[in-house]
Amino acid sequence: MKCTINSTCSAEAAPGTLAPAGEQARADTPTQVLDTDIVIVGAGASGLCAAVQAGANGDKVLVLEVNRFVGGNGLMTEGMFACGSAMQQAEGISIHFKDLFAREAAFFNYRIDATFWKDLYDRSAENLQWLIDNGVPFSGVVDCYHAFGHIPGFHWFAGKRGYGFIKALHARAVEQGAEFLMGTRGRKLIMKDGAAAGIYATQEDGGCVEIRCRAVILASGGYAGNLDMLVQRGKNRSRIAYAGGPGHMGDGLNMAAAAGARDISQTCCFLCGVGTKGLAPLGDTILRFLTCESPAMWVNQDAVRFAREDCALETSGCQANAVETQRESYAIIDCNGLDAVERMTPGLKSTILAVVAAYKGTDIAVCDTIEACAAAMGLHADTLSATLRTYNAYCEAGDDRAFGKSPPYLVPLIRAPYYIFRHNITYMCSIGGIHTNTRMEVLNQAEQPIPGLYAIGADSCELYRETYTISIPASCNANNCNSGRTAANVAAAYLRGQRRGAVGRGLKHEKERYP
Repeated sequence: MKCTINSTCSAEAAPGTLAPAGEQARADTPTQVLDTDIVIVGAGASGLCAAVQAGANGDKVLVLEVNRFVGGNGLMTEGMFACGSAMQQAEGISIHFKDLFAREAAFFNYRIDATFWKDLYDRSAENLQWLIDNGVPFSGVVDCYHAFGHIPGFHWFAGKRGYGFIKALHARAVEQGAEFLMGTRGRKLIMKDGAAAGIYATQEDGGCVEIRCRAVILASGGYAGNLDMLVQRGKNRSRIAYAGGPGHMGDGLNMAAAAGARDISQTCCFLCGVGTKGLAPLGDTILRFLTCESPAMWVNQDAVRFAREDCALETSGCQANAVETQRESYAIIDCNGLDAVERMTPGLKSTILAVVAAYKGTDIAVCDTIEACAAAMGLHADTLSATLRTYNAYCEAGDDRAFGKSPPYLVPLIRAPYYIFRHNITYMCSIGGIHTNTRMEVLNQAEQPIPGLYAIGADSCELYRETYTISIPASCNANNCNSGRTAANVAAAYLRGQRRGAVGRGLKHEKERYP
């Protein structure tokens, strides 16, 4: 049976809800059988890069996508990291690997694998040019991505940014013969003699498809949308707010683990921030500013401070790390603090007040006294009052002797009304979990490759550990491209080795590029 591209398979399709998993049918009882060279599970940024590269290699490709649109979280990306690009050369920007890696290595106490970073660095300029050659539009602007980055390697997409990035890759994949099964969820790998030989997938109507292939590339986008998987990995169920796209249910990680792969998700990180549940995306953005980079005071369930409230200024991911150390935590600000916010970002105060006025949940309270704030959130009133007095004394002195908060954010909270916000962790996506080598081959418990099985993008990224720092902005998206291309090329060599009866010998150029 020929696989056809669903009519709604395009970047123009509006994001919907997670396609039903077809649980009424067994995941290994097929109603149809298909055959291809390579199955790619997921049509996000990494999956599309793999599909384009595999098509260029002459391989027959079938892409499974659980949603009725392509792109996944790639639609929300804004650019791509690279070193040595033509755009950088035109600006006189030169970045050495030692400068790029030094900060990341120090931040993670050298618990990150330099070979992944070196591989990304060495191929980043070529990958960026490859995207341009395949129709991805860039604006020509290269910078550090606002205040987050420390390396001027962020190349901004043009126009609608992530939309244009995904649209171009999808069009190119289709042009080169890749076929897509939309509303189709990969559920179980078919293993033969220890090698990947296919996959079972469920569809919206409850049917099951058996797809026989020679290689499988897992690009399902991680597991941040799966509440149970988050809780299993130690996240507080009551504090989770999901802000990523639909369909990121951990299918890649679960299938790989069932096939014997090593699960390293406990050591990996998330793209996440601090916000308040129930707010619209605009409101959530405002609250992330308010609770992380402003004159707010943070307290925990015991009504005492526990961190530098501006810790995100140095590394963005630290805000969520700090908040996660507490069972509960809150941000408190007053009119004095909001005036300071207005001085920093004109117009933001009125927007914040409008969001607060429209909010109907229980995680925000507006009170005339600090004692009323305590009552609203169930905190000890005397302790909270004492904490505020001490904090205000630090602000008046311009010296936070407890945690060293930056002087520009030390604004005494002395003018009612007071606003108190309950912290929650807003998860966009998980980053990593399936253990691979730099060839993107999935590794088993003995650190040996599982033949024919690859993992890319958010499913396997090993550039970071417990924190996505954003110090090297868009390195995660650069990994989407690099890992997708790498997996497709290594799989191409593997397929040709199979056909010759000499698995692993591969093509000459592949041996040179992937020794």
